[in-house]
Amino acid sequence: MLNSPVDEGTKNVVYTVLYVYDGEIDDSLTDYYVLPKGSVINNAPLKDKEGFVYNSTTNVPLTVNDNKEVVKVIYDKDKDNESTSDASTEETSSDAASTDSGTTE
Repeated sequence: MLNSPVDEGTKNVVYTVLYVYDGEIDDSLTDYYVLPKGSVINNAPLKDKEGFVYNSTTNVPLTVNDNKEVVKVIYDKDKDNESTSDASTEETSSDAASTDSGTTE
């Protein structure tokens, strides 16, 4: 993690972008950016993961004034993908049940 103080000579500041998947921060994807103090952030790069869908980005637009500024990119579980895999499991289970019942005498 980058914890350097603001260099008053250059007036640069560091802001953080956190990526949150179903309520859990993925520290391996956290990004740190250095910009001139007063810069405006309108968005953050998306980092899609399988099984999740983009929901929102918090704290934008953001005027970066100090090293404590944080933007969060929020993802939710992909409910459509979850439903499809659940349906496949149910079909496989019912197929197995009908096969078993067909072999019993």
